[in-house]
Amino acid sequence: MATQLHNIEIEERIIAVLKQRKGAATAADVAADTGLPLDDVEIELKRLMTLYKSHLDVDDDGNLRYRFDPSLVRRGEAVERALYKVQKAVWAGFKWFFKAWIMLMLVGYTITFIVLLIALAVAGLAASSRSDSDSSDGLVRLPLYVLGRFLEYMFWFSLFDDSRSSSRSYGRARKKAEKPEKPFYQKVFDFVFGPDAVTDPLAAQQAFASFVRFNKGRLTPADWASRTGQSLEEAENALTAGIMRFGGEVDVTPDGNLVYRFDQLRVSAKTSGDYGRNIEPIWNKRAVPKPLTGNPGGTNGWIIAFNTFNLVMSLFVLGGVGAQVALPIGAIIGLGWVPLVFSVMFFAIPLLRWITNASAAKQAEQQNLRRQAYQAAYTAALEKRGTFIDPKVAKSVALALDGEPDLEGGGDVWVFETLAGQLEVGQAARAVEADRVVFGQTVFSSDEAEKSLEESELEEFDRRFAFELGTPAAEKVGAAQPARVLN
Repeated sequence: MATQLHNIEIEERIIAVLKQRKGAATAADVAADTGLPLDDVEIELKRLMTLYKSHLDVDDDGNLRYRFDPSLVRRGEAVERALYKVQKAVWAGFKWFFKAWIMLMLVGYTITFIVLLIALAVAGLAASSRSDSDSSDGLVRLPLYVLGRFLEYMFWFSLFDDSRSSSRSYGRARKKAEKPEKPFYQKVFDFVFGPDAVTDPLAAQQAFASFVRFNKGRLTPADWASRTGQSLEEAENALTAGIMRFGGEVDVTPDGNLVYRFDQLRVSAKTSGDYGRNIEPIWNKRAVPKPLTGNPGGTNGWIIAFNTFNLVMSLFVLGGVGAQVALPIGAIIGLGWVPLVFSVMFFAIPLLRWITNASAAKQAEQQNLRRQAYQAAYTAALEKRGTFIDPKVAKSVALALDGEPDLEGGGDVWVFETLAGQLEVGQAARAVEADRVVFGQTVFSSDEAEKSLEESELEEFDRRFAFELGTPAAEKVGAAQPARVLN
């Protein structure tokens, strides 16, 4: 660059200006305050928009203005988000440790206690039936048989050949073709920690790009907020991140509304027809809390029985056996206290999750009220009238969608003029594009694209971009998310 400054120095100078201007500035403002070339400032501002929470708007003179969070918060890195990441990392580490402990305790100790009980029974029976060698051999094989059946049930690993009989016990009747969808040990993990959500790291980006194509490459914040339940400001942040990721531009309408334009995403090998996939409005989806275990009741019953067995045996070792037989301290700890502590924790963790789920159910109910209010607000905005909003969520929805109370309609009637304007200009922009054929074009030059989003930053930006986009992609792949209420 002509200034002969390193990229880090340029970034620091621009960030200093943005902080001084409380996050809002045009490219010309920054160029004037720093002395940097205008072209370099525009490239760097676009790059910074990929890193920091930001969006574009228009000033009173109709000039495009970059608006960053005054605290220069990185995308997806709000204080509560950072705390959530720390909590998630700690929880993930504990889950890994406790899962390993589950395999040792629930499997190993159950087998140990079963074998010990059977061995005691065998010893007693063998002493009374020494004259019958066949019966004695059968009793000796019994513990091994029980052990094998337990392993088969837990891991679908058979020590015995079931091909010779299909009419004995349930364990013998099962065939390999009937292998369950997930092994029993995974159901044990789900009982303790809840089912893991199936996620695709690029699902949010894919859903966004497909929705853009479905809408002729033209979106307003109101369009995206209707699909995610975000506020208009959050939707602006998401669309700004979208133009950085997918090579978009921003058009300013005469009345000051912004239309986000993604012409490159409209280019297709197809020669006719609509492309992309629509996303259902947020009010067509119900917020539901994450399932407690995801297991059938019978499976949970068996898991409870296994752990209860270990719990009772540990109490038996600490109480009954300890009162009758002087056990070494190692046996008391290993067969008494260790399984006792584990069994209590094994029941305590899902119990705490059950209590948390009760709170999540209330949040989901509140979120569903908010989604219904969104539907009322959007319907009223399209019809250019006021609408009743449930007082329980009225302030939240008004703040999110820039609503104003209708003084003539009473305290619970609201009008959403900003929302109406964005919906109107979005529909008009898509109507103009309905029959237009889009050919390949370059929105950014290759040099500018390289500078605005370095390849080394792309993976991290994708992760943050997915967080900015909101919820529809996560719901698409079945990921469970806590209900969010904006107050």
